[in-house]
Amino acid sequence: MSGSNPMVSVILPVFNGADFVAEAIDSVLNQTFKCFELIVVDDGSKDNSEGVMRKFTDNRIIYIKHKINRGVSAARNTGIKASKGKYIAFIDQDDIWMPEKIEKQIAVFESQKNNELGAVFTDLYIERGNNKKLISYNKKFDFSVVQAPSVAMIKRSTFDMVGVFDESFTSGREDDDLWIRMFIEWKLNFEVLKEALVIKREVNNATQKNFGYKTFLNMLLLSRKHHRLFGFKINEWVLDEYGSLDHFLDYLNKNKVSVVIFGAGGRGKMALNWLIKKRISCKFFVDNNKNKWGNSLAGIKIRPPSFITSQDVVFLESAWYVEIGRQLTKMNIKRFIFV
Repeated sequence: MSGSNPMVSVILPVFNGADFVAEAIDSVLNQTFKCFELIVVDDGSKDNSEGVMRKFTDNRIIYIKHKINRGVSAARNTGIKASKGKYIAFIDQDDIWMPEKIEKQIAVFESQKNNELGAVFTDLYIERGNNKKLISYNKKFDFSVVQAPSVAMIKRSTFDMVGVFDESFTSGREDDDLWIRMFIEWKLNFEVLKEALVIKREVNNATQKNFGYKTFLNMLLLSRKHHRLFGFKINEWVLDEYGSLDHFLDYLNKNKVSVVIFGAGGRGKMALNWLIKKRISCKFFVDNNKNKWGNSLAGIKIRPPSFITSQDVVFLESAWYVEIGRQLTKMNIKRFIFV
């Protein structure tokens, strides 16, 4: 048991997570490493999340509730402020940890040669319905593709140096901002455990709830904050030329502008469905994966990037948005947007 001096603080932000949060909590309580506290921060849920969480009586659980919804960054920061552990780990309400996750990350941290590490990551599985995809990182990974804070364990002293989550990011990209500060600005060392110890479940409603307007604004904020690192700006031109995302979408619809989606995967398909609801058609998908060229997604052809012209508006729908943004910039394609 953790007693009053847990080595690890696990922080679980919850907002309307009644359907899934019990499995996330169980996966933490079933860890082989026992010296931890679990800080559950209810970020003003309106469903039965509190009722579900109150059923757990393990004395390692600390329950904190925000009176109003303040966003995931604020929820995680509340947990960090209340935490006592030498190491801090995060798990999202939809995610599941393998039983050895904490034990294996602690072993990396506590090995003598790794005492200067700022963080330890693991690989993960992304689960969409009955499909499970392995996401494997390496020491050269791009911060933009770390697809879940649930894979990270971070030394407390790291937050003392780089700061906590930026609460301007209310529903996305807050983790990208943190990784940039940790590994690019402060150049902290990290390790990646080459084992998938997290399952990130992409539930339809949870995956799509922030798609569109919130994603647009959070990416705009991230780009403004780190555009020198990126080498380009994302979404700024939409506001400069059209004043708002709504006005831009109206322009695309009324003028039948040629629209291309870069990213022929799950997120690209979500973008297509979102555009269809806005009565905007997609000319074709683009992808860097040659094996997809000539195939179709949702009845629309997948083409190489060379098919994009300067007249096209490109919806950049990939986790590799920095790499692809730089690629489009080199191609002199300036009209790209992330939603």
